[in-house]
Amino acid sequence: MFGHPVANPFNQPEQLPLGITHVTVGSSRLPVRQRRLLDLPFATLNAYSHEQLPSENAVLAIPPLSGHYPILFHDLILALLQQHEVFVCEWKNARYVSLSHGPFDFAGNIDYIIQMISAIGPRLNVIGLCQSAVPTLAAVSAINRSKRPLAARSLILLGGPVDPLANPRRVVGLLRERPLDWFADNVIQVVPRGAAGEGRRIYPAHLHLSGLLAYLTRHVTENCELSEKVTADDGSAAKSHPFLHLFTSLMDLPAEHFLENIDSIYHNQKILTGQLACHGNRIEPQLLKHTALMTVEGADDDIAAPGQTFAAHKLCLGLPDELRHHLMVDDCGHFSLFHGRICREIVVPQINKFIEDVANGC
Repeated sequence: MFGHPVANPFNQPEQLPLGITHVTVGSSRLPVRQRRLLDLPFATLNAYSHEQLPSENAVLAIPPLSGHYPILFHDLILALLQQHEVFVCEWKNARYVSLSHGPFDFAGNIDYIIQMISAIGPRLNVIGLCQSAVPTLAAVSAINRSKRPLAARSLILLGGPVDPLANPRRVVGLLRERPLDWFADNVIQVVPRGAAGEGRRIYPAHLHLSGLLAYLTRHVTENCELSEKVTADDGSAAKSHPFLHLFTSLMDLPAEHFLENIDSIYHNQKILTGQLACHGNRIEPQLLKHTALMTVEGADDDIAAPGQTFAAHKLCLGLPDELRHHLMVDDCGHFSLFHGRICREIVVPQINKFIEDVANGC
């Protein structure tokens, strides 16, 4: 139907490597070095670099724990790597995480990001991608309060639902029209006997895939963004990393995180109301004073519509105007923010400029 094979959600690995072995800088094709900094039960922290990095600015990319493997952001990470050493939080499939490691909830997500920032060191540029915008903003805020020397130099939020009610669309409506108990009763399953994560409660990939394929079918029928992605793939590595494969490669999610994400972001907007906490400490973005903030939105985004990410500026009241920047990308849907020509030619160059300006004190 769509011209590329759809990934099998019943046969997905613990992790799906980014597959970044080389990067093109100018006319040179350079080998990429990969090293692992952290190996945590639910994620690893990997660093990617090459021998001709023109900038000393390091970037930490936090993909969302929303069902997709981080490989969905292959294009964005590869483009950033041309200018920066890039650290990537690479989530693991909950199906393979032993129940002995305990649950993984929304506060655990925030704590993992804090651990990763701490492992890399100070003056880091942190990028919260899509649904990771809120936990990333929360982690940077928490570090600012309790570990000031590790404060991030800049925070970049890209297409994320900081305030989903600022401009609610179909996805927001679907998540808000049912109570949390409905999701717990109807979409949560238990990892069967024999699997590494036996007994763990999960939101399974095959249920997620059915919703994604319905979304994709609507886009194809209405000739929206994904119609072009699957018929004229504009990814930088379309042959080795076809968009449809990236889009349909899904992992099982920890049930507690899946449910708390809906509750914290879509039902109760806890970061807006001051209810969001990590390990008993309230998250207070208004206390950020020195971490520059950039928000990026696609004008045609129907998942995190314009206004939802920009809302972060209304939370970070302590930041002066010179430490704020907002980029609205015309003719850009959600996935083009991190995949394809628009990502490479507009989004990443603007992020690079913002990072350089902040480093230079502009």
